[in-house]
Formats: sequence, C-alpha cells, structure tokens
Amino acid sequence: MILIPREQEEVGLTDRQLVRRDVVDDTIAETLDRLIEELNLKHMPVDFEWNSERIGRVRDVVQEILVETGACTEQEFYPFIER
Repeated sequence: MILIPREQEEVGLTDRQLVRRDVVDDTIAETLDRLIEELNLKHMPVDFEWNSERIGRVRDVVQEILVETGACTEQEFYPFIER
C-alpha cells in the first residue's frame, strides 16, 4: 500500500469522507485538550498546539485498536486513497 500526502489525497475523496476525517482529527484534538485540562497539567507550554503530526500519532494508535477489535476497517475509521 502506498499512502500519499493528505493534500494530494483529499482531491480524490468524497465530501463525506473529508468530513469523516475532519471529525476524527477534531475529536482527537478536543479530547486531548480536555485531558490536559482535567489532569491540570501545569507544565504544558502556553503556546502548545495539536499539529497534524501529533494528532496523526494518536489517530494511528486509536485506529489500530479499533481495527484490531473489529469495530471498523481502516477505511471506515479514516478514509484514504490507496494507490
């Protein structure tokens, strides 16, 4: 399987697939923000942001667990174009 950069890949995805990807990424970022707040992590830099690389690392782990347990396929969790 060859994965291509997100910007190039998005051209071939449907609007519904793009929305799914945004929902997954936004949910991960919101959950991590909430966790940091709930844990009262005082040492987080004030200007810290969840960039696409950090979100992607979390997404990969969540996807692996969900696919492994049979909850969904990789494509269902985070649509992509396979070439």
